[in-house]
Amino acid sequence: MAAATRPAKVNSIEGVSSSYYAGKMGRNKDSLTLGKHAIVCQDTELRGEISVGAGTVLNPQCKILAESGPIRIGVNNIIEEKVIIVNKSTKPLMIGDDNVFEVGCYIEGSKIGNKNVIEAKASVLGKTSVGDNCVIGAVCSTRTDEVIPDNTVIYGNMHNRRVQTVNTNQANLHTRHLEYLRDTLPKFNHIRGGSESKSTRNEKESRDRSRREHRSHDKDHRDKSHDRARDKSRDEAREVARDKDSHDKEKRDTRDKEAAKKVGVARET
Repeated sequence: MAAATRPAKVNSIEGVSSSYYAGKMGRNKDSLTLGKHAIVCQDTELRGEISVGAGTVLNPQCKILAESGPIRIGVNNIIEEKVIIVNKSTKPLMIGDDNVFEVGCYIEGSKIGNKNVIEAKASVLGKTSVGDNCVIGAVCSTRTDEVIPDNTVIYGNMHNRRVQTVNTNQANLHTRHLEYLRDTLPKFNHIRGGSESKSTRNEKESRDRSRREHRSHDKDHRDKSHDRARDKSRDEAREVARDKDSHDKEKRDTRDKEAAKKVGVARET
């Protein structure tokens, strides 16, 4: 009989409590360390020694595979669906801060700096090192084992290169994107244990309570509106009935007067 595997340990940094998680990571050396406010969806494949920095978001269906050496992911990164980050070297794969890894990109490399955008289905190959503020365009790839300087843009079918200036608006866009993901993902996905701080849970509970109160208020408002409409309809029906009774009484009185007048004329004759 095969020996039972130990659950992967989920450590804590920056105030996040420790817990044990036995999901898809089943080998003895598998471990996941989460930073404060990091969001790691349950539907991810994590293998090996991995640390995820504060505020970083891992979307569903991405894969972080520390096959030989550890993977260190910095703070406030966005890793989208079907991204694959793999470390085949025994040395750590270091990923900096404020990077965006778009849908379906593939990352090997030895180092990823800060504020880079790896667009959809792009590839960073071999032991390539990427500097800061770089863009690897959609479906583009690096050469194997190269050093990409800061502010480099790789684009086009021929993987052309140019130098870009720093985009001052990128930081604001990145911050808003992170805020949206942190608010939305926990509503529609299961989140791995330890990824939410107490303050985050309190914020979610407060939002849920506010929504319940709002729904209750809307229901009360609808019920009161329905009652007012029903009372108004009932009053209108009563008014119509009174008008009809009054009209019928007038007709009867007129008919009785005419009948009495005819009887008087008949007696005179």
